Amino acid sequence: MGSLACVAQLPTDETPDSSQLIDNTMSSLYLLLILLPWASSLLLKKVTVPPFCLGGDTATLVCDYDSQGGEVYSVKWYKGGQEIFRFLPSLSSSPMTTFPRPGVSIAKTLSNSSMMTLLNVSLASTGRYRCEVSTEAPMFSTESKYGDLLVVILPKKAPVIMGGRGRVQPRGLCAS
Repeated sequence: MGSLACVAQLPTDETPDSSQLIDNTMSSLYLLLILLPWASSLLLKKVTVPPFCLGGDTATLVCDYDSQGGEVYSVKWYKGGQEIFRFLPSLSSSPMTTFPRPGVSIAKTLSNSSMMTLLNVSLASTGRYRCEVSTEAPMFSTESKYGDLLVVILPKKAPVIMGGRGRVQPRGLCAS
């Protein structure tokens, strides 16, 4: 017995019209472009990291996203490329995990799937913080954005200028 094969064949009296092929291809591309915005089930709107913070203060970092109806698999925060915080909504009993890093002390009671709070920030807390959100099947979308935090430590006393004469008097005329 011979083998069976499925082969699409055009009737012998018809040849494909190139303008028809172009029209079909353009229609398919147009449909794809229309449906493309709905293909991604995740929109990471904004990541908010305070640009400056005083040493010893608390800093709240916000990850504003819309899963667009998709189920969120994880929300993760990174500092300098190293993971510091993970939120897995599917683990209802203990969805939050923190990872020890220098300068990072996370307040679990003040953190959730859309924000992370740092306690008692120090110079070691300065750096780039990135939020990464991932969705479950079937899309498995992942989006991330970042912000930079600079921690400033103020001196405990006012500066004292020493040296030179006791008091400086302006002399002459200054003109520009």
